[in-house]
Amino acid sequence: MLSNLTNTLWCNSENVATECSVLDACLYYNTSQLDKKIKLTLLYETLCPDCQEFILNTLQRYVWKYGQDFVDFNFIPYGNARRTQLNNTWTIQCQHGPVECALNKLHGCAISKLVYVGKWFPLIVCLEEAAKLKMDPDAAFLLCSKKKKLDQTLSISIYKCANGVEGDLIQLQMAEITENVKPHPHYFVPWMLISNLSTAQLQIYQNGFFNILCDWHLGSVPKSCAEFTNFLKQQRNLEVYIDQK
Repeated sequence: MLSNLTNTLWCNSENVATECSVLDACLYYNTSQLDKKIKLTLLYETLCPDCQEFILNTLQRYVWKYGQDFVDFNFIPYGNARRTQLNNTWTIQCQHGPVECALNKLHGCAISKLVYVGKWFPLIVCLEEAAKLKMDPDAAFLLCSKKKKLDQTLSISIYKCANGVEGDLIQLQMAEITENVKPHPHYFVPWMLISNLSTAQLQIYQNGFFNILCDWHLGSVPKSCAEFTNFLKQQRNLEVYIDQK
């Protein structure tokens, strides 16, 4: 199992790396990955309350705000859905019903068509905010595409994708990714992967996830990590001040 794990779990310790006979590999890894962006993958489903909370708070307020300079975002909207095949035709059942399936398709199409995270992440946030308000997918997309000033041609392309075969094919791709994460399968959502590594232990730290990303990063400490540390200190000082009043 150790051979499936990455630098933070054994390459940060020379003794552990030596004991596991991977010291040379770790030395190469630590050098080759210096100051490279970390790939952060989120497995989620659109109507899951915990997923909405994680996207709108932890990711938007902290990881997106402070981590864009050293984090690559990768969203996989499928979650705990299940697919079955009959006569070469796939059917997907979503945990929160048909509306969630429609929203999952919409998210998948938006991410696929917009490509650049600076375009799709704000749209996903808007769609999740609308979902919390129980807006139907079409109304949510109309609102968010206007709010985020999407190009009309792109908006039409996303809408057609979400309501057609292309969106179904994207969902099958999302299913394939979700069903094959390693070394641990996902047990719930939201479920995080770092550098394509899926472990149950990582999920324990979802509430302090930005700190984990800062620790995982190899090379010079990103400026945003220091800014986040200062922000936390200010928050703690404010809490102490309020408690003392």
